[in-house]
Amino acid sequence: MWKNIVALAFLILSVRVLLDGVSPASASLGPMVVSGSNPIVSKGGSRTHNAAEETLFTAPSDQLLIITDIDFTVYYGNSGCYPTLKTSSGDILGKWFVREDENMVISKSSGLIIPAGESLILSGTCGHSYNNLYYAISGHYAVQ
Repeated sequence: MWKNIVALAFLILSVRVLLDGVSPASASLGPMVVSGSNPIVSKGGSRTHNAAEETLFTAPSDQLLIITDIDFTVYYGNSGCYPTLKTSSGDILGKWFVREDENMVISKSSGLIIPAGESLILSGTCGHSYNNLYYAISGHYAVQ
């Protein structure tokens, strides 16, 4: 009889330990895509030799801007261009060298993150005054 009582007590204790060890699952999802009016951003253009810095996008004060696709092309001349993307606070997100007649496509699945309230700036120079850098940059807004 006492063996049955010990076995039952051990069974109850085992179930209790098992239930205490199970916790609800949780995950940090990171930034979520905004499903508002239009979360997608895109801009294209061209830069000439020694053009001034250009502000491409500014993230709203309550949202991140995540750049996912970058396309650079250089035409004309026998040199290349050196585009740089940075935030308005000065953080450099990337520097590249794009050769003449080259199309450089950069796809970032995790994205380049521009913090809320900051801007994405394109700068850099080309090797000769007759080089032109053409660009297309796109991404989306996300809540923090």
